[in-house]
Amino acid sequence: MKDGVPQVTRQSLIPGGSVELTHENLFGDSQSLSLSLSSSDWRNPAADLGYQLSYTEPFYAPNTTRNVQVFNTRKMSPVFTPGAESDVPPVFVDRFGAKAWTSHTGGQDNKVEHNLLLQQISTVDENGQAVVKGTKVARGYYADNGPPTTLSGTGKDTSLSYQGFAAMDNVQFVNGNQLGTRMLLQVDQGLNLQVPLPGGRKLGFSGGLYNRMVASLTHFMQLPGLKPLTDDDVWLKRKAPNTLVLHGRVGNCLGDMGSYDYFTLGGPYSVRGYSPGELGACRRFVEAAAEVRLPLKNYSDKMPGTAYAFAELGSDLGSSRSLAGSPTEFYRKAGHGATYGVG
Repeated sequence: MKDGVPQVTRQSLIPGGSVELTHENLFGDSQSLSLSLSSSDWRNPAADLGYQLSYTEPFYAPNTTRNVQVFNTRKMSPVFTPGAESDVPPVFVDRFGAKAWTSHTGGQDNKVEHNLLLQQISTVDENGQAVVKGTKVARGYYADNGPPTTLSGTGKDTSLSYQGFAAMDNVQFVNGNQLGTRMLLQVDQGLNLQVPLPGGRKLGFSGGLYNRMVASLTHFMQLPGLKPLTDDDVWLKRKAPNTLVLHGRVGNCLGDMGSYDYFTLGGPYSVRGYSPGELGACRRFVEAAAEVRLPLKNYSDKMPGTAYAFAELGSDLGSSRSLAGSPTEFYRKAGHGATYGVG
């Protein structure tokens, strides 16, 4: 896009995308097997081919599914991104591994999951070459003494971990707007013990021994100060409630973890208005947000859509300094920020 006019570039003509194949009712009891492939350049798919091979057994036990997945993914790390620096070469995180988990559901949308994950994690540049430390170009000088990308210091870690996830969710949609409460808790436990051997070698996985926790609470309520909707408003006039959304999220990590597991601040699911990782990387954080949503059709049938206003803030609580290489300081990021907006 240039001056509002779409432009055709060589990059835009490169064929990319994803394809998925699924076999349903594999063994006659609703089991399914699916394979998805994705690449940004199908002319050379080996450069960044991502795939997921998944098997699901929905009736493993009452209200419980059993799942196995083999995967290979590549994503750009939000840790090694520019803050006040003008040029930061991107670092990509490749993950290859297997995951097995059970998922138990109860109530409306309540869920408990237990996961066991074994993966090999590599940090590479855009050409697929190993990257062991973050770099930057500042004031015309190239600095290659940035934060380490992996715990092993080689650009490659092998990690075994357990992940537990629980959700208590009674949120309901009322003519398009939500009402209710959603509570989420996720705990990751690194299981990577290493035993020293003669000659400076070590036996075991290099992914670290750590405990990582994230908890969030989101409450959707009718906006105080305005007349609540009656049953006739909801069922006959099909009006949606004017809502106030309150949201809080906290996270903490104890032990050793690689850059690929750091918490990051900024992005559509953190502090809106900032790009992913723009505010910093951290060991612990706190976020809070409030949003008002006013369905316009409540006031005129000729006005579709919703008017909204929001305010958000997030802070790393100064915890970036406890990470190897202090990435927030190295890339001159703020470590905290706040945004607001209307629409």
